[in-house]
Amino acid sequence: MIVCRKKLAPVAGVALFLFFASAGQASAQMTWTDRGFVNASIGQQWMDQQLVSGASFDIYDETGNWEAVMEVDDSTIFDVSAGYRVWRNLAIAVGYSRTTDSHETALAAVIPDTLEFDSPHHETQDLTGYDREESAIHLSAVWMVPVTDKIDIAVMAGPSFFSVKQPYLAEITVTSGGTTIGTTTDSTVSESATGYHFAVDGTYRILRNIGVGGMLRYAAAKVDAPGIVGGSIDAGGFQALIGARFRF
Repeated sequence: MIVCRKKLAPVAGVALFLFFASAGQASAQMTWTDRGFVNASIGQQWMDQQLVSGASFDIYDETGNWEAVMEVDDSTIFDVSAGYRVWRNLAIAVGYSRTTDSHETALAAVIPDTLEFDSPHHETQDLTGYDREESAIHLSAVWMVPVTDKIDIAVMAGPSFFSVKQPYLAEITVTSGGTTIGTTTDSTVSESATGYHFAVDGTYRILRNIGVGGMLRYAAAKVDAPGIVGGSIDAGGFQALIGARFRF
């Protein structure tokens, strides 16, 4: 079985979201005149999730067990998005983000002795190569607030459609007639889920239609994972990105 634990604290993102929203109200009289935008960014996604898999097994007329712990944490994220103004300062946008990372799994097994009763052997291994892949499509309603002729702020929110591939340790064997870990067998959760996001994006224009900017976003979903205790794993997290901004 696998147990999932998440601790995400996007407090800073919420605070900045409220700050920029307040700035947007103060600048509401300014009208956005561009037809649309294209953004390309790179940054960091913060996630704190622990995956624990394990099982018990009968051998040598006793019961042994094993447990594997994987920590899923920070990763680099890439993001592209484009939007088109539909009314005044309101735009509809679509974005795509992707993050990949490799994680280690700490395996610990309790294996009964071949001859002596109630004298288990404790075996451990550190396993590598558990490459998590996560992508998402974000559909956003965007309210664009020009602050000056060079600075604008976008406040956005909407649904996010996640796809996650998460490998994990599913089974082990004991060496034939022995008391050590033999082979290990992996499995993969490969599922999709619908979640949500909200974000703020600030742009400074270097030229009329070209600028640099940064985005703070919180995106989250629960991905169905058959065979996992609780029935799901977490996707998304708090994200901070910087990159190029284009207006047309």
